[in-house]
Amino acid sequence: MTSWRFVHAADLHLDSPFVGLGQVQADLRRELVAATFAALQRLVDLCLSSRAEFLLLAGDLFDGPRISLKAQLTLRRELARLSQAGIDTFIVWGNHDQPAGASLSLEWPPGVTVFPPGEVTLAEVRRAGGTLARIYGISHGDGAEKGNLAGQFPAVPPGPLAVGLLHANLDKSPGHEDYAPCSLADLA
Repeated sequence: MTSWRFVHAADLHLDSPFVGLGQVQADLRRELVAATFAALQRLVDLCLSSRAEFLLLAGDLFDGPRISLKAQLTLRRELARLSQAGIDTFIVWGNHDQPAGASLSLEWPPGVTVFPPGEVTLAEVRRAGGTLARIYGISHGDGAEKGNLAGQFPAVPPGPLAVGLLHANLDKSPGHEDYAPCSLADLA
């Protein structure tokens, strides 16, 4: 069996204003905002250097419904780097990306799949030898998703690796809103 790898990330919160920090110095605030973009660039660098087959982005790429042009263009540029290297990207929207990325004005590079809200859908990672992996995903329908999205995933038939992609709150994690709540049993 040939070995291969994928990379998973969530909660990048690109262009976050870091409003919870109160009164911080302007230069520190600029560094913090830049850090979200640097994290994305490093994530893509990791995918490229490790020769990942695909990247999974499990929600909260942005930090709210108002998505800056800078955040959109940066995301598109970085995903285009992956596309040019033959690395697929799979995205689900989380509670901060709402409504389901509707304010995005960018066109995705080839090889980018964005899973819609409403029902679990399937995308396949295909290579010359056939299907490498099956990605099942579902996005949040709105910023206050209260349903158990994990409970909507179907039983997986035998075959290539199957990955479930969603943005959820596991076992009512302390300090987090209870959006898309699920249990460990729901994920197994």
